[in-house]
Amino acid sequence: MKLKYIALAVLINISIILIDYSLYPGQLLSARSSGLTAEQRQQLESLSIKTILPQYVPGGFAIIDVKLEDAAEGTSRDQVTGYTVLYEKDNTCFLIEAINKGIGDTLDLESMQPIASKLFGGGYFLNYGAPKDAEVKKEFPDPDLYSDWMKYENAYYRLSGSLLAREQYDYANCRQDISPDEALKIIQSLAPINNQNKLIKTHRN
Repeated sequence: MKLKYIALAVLINISIILIDYSLYPGQLLSARSSGLTAEQRQQLESLSIKTILPQYVPGGFAIIDVKLEDAAEGTSRDQVTGYTVLYEKDNTCFLIEAINKGIGDTLDLESMQPIASKLFGGGYFLNYGAPKDAEVKKEFPDPDLYSDWMKYENAYYRLSGSLLAREQYDYANCRQDISPDEALKIIQSLAPINNQNKLIKTHRN
């Protein structure tokens, strides 16, 4: 009888540990808990490109807005399709952008780090800091943060920071960037969310 009580106590303790574990960093959530509403998921899945979002999101960040780009310019071959997802915490922001064409050139920034991504492969970099060119820096002195556009199937994807969020998408509250180390973690965790069995890993402070 005493052994039964001991076994029961062990089982109870294990159950408590399992329940409390969800409060610690590294919580695993289902793809349906990625922060998108059901309507946003439906809108994104209606596009002709894959919805790719981070599996890792720093603690406290949440999806604040989703913008869709789905406009025809003449023939079906000219169809521009894409999306932008804004994550924000206390005026610190980052964007996940996707577009099927027309990515254009970007400025060379002062610092760069290589991106190791199983999804996109090698040859891509995270760029951050002020513009490298001295003359350009005089005109555009604010530091920036963005990855190269990374190709997956029929579209291009990247992470970008608060400067682009303010100036290109009118998110006035975005005043601070995440750190380059956090940006790399987020980029390296990017994955299609269409698979309902995919796990989304979030970090809680």
